Amino acid sequence: MDEEDISVLDRDDRHTFRYATLSSSVSAAKLSDPLPSLLPKAEGKLRVVVISDTHNRHNEISLPPDADVLIHAGDFTNLCNVWEVMSFNKWLGEQTHIPHKFVVVGNHDRYQDLIVKPIVKNATLLLDRTVTVNGIRIHGGRFKLPTWSPLKVFGMSDRVARTDWGEVPEVDILVTHQPPGNTPFDFHRGNIALGNDIEARIKPRVHIFGHIHEGYGVYGDGQRTYICAASLIGKKKTTLRPPIVFDI
Repeated sequence: MDEEDISVLDRDDRHTFRYATLSSSVSAAKLSDPLPSLLPKAEGKLRVVVISDTHNRHNEISLPPDADVLIHAGDFTNLCNVWEVMSFNKWLGEQTHIPHKFVVVGNHDRYQDLIVKPIVKNATLLLDRTVTVNGIRIHGGRFKLPTWSPLKVFGMSDRVARTDWGEVPEVDILVTHQPPGNTPFDFHRGNIALGNDIEARIKPRVHIFGHIHEGYGVYGDGQRTYICAASLIGKKKTTLRPPIVFDI
């Protein structure tokens, strides 16, 4: 990966912004909240803001004023009832300064066809779908988890839940709710088939996911960037982390 291709906005101990350019080293990036003025985007770059696992607390999140793309990597609800999804859709519609908004579903957004698809109209749902924004190809994959599996007893069901990632094309940004398995970072509950396909065929420049709340941060392995955007953290998931922003 070219070090100049992707930059991640970080904050130092004084809560001011700085750019952290990813290279082969493992990196973690966080974005201060509320947001002060940001560094200007480089000409021809997209500014992408990513969040995930907000669990009905979307109204508490501040987004950068000059973002081009908003990506939510799933679990925007707790129970996926009509009122929760309507609230999320309303919030999406209020982000009028962001021209492109994309959402994938998580395990909490379980009624994706019955409730989510009919209600979420203020963003594009990426349910095994690819879109292109200014030449950047973005693909969002569905979350698939068995209703019940004996592997749940061993905490392994996430790792083998979906094995048919073969339809995902080669893209610049891949968005899934689950993290990948078989990576140098050994993400907890990572999907093994997804990790294998990323390495062998999909080869995204950036992979955005959530699901593992303790994994919040940005990681680089010298080939691609992994962003775990899970916004809520803590034993009771009460602490709201700021969004992560990158230019590509």
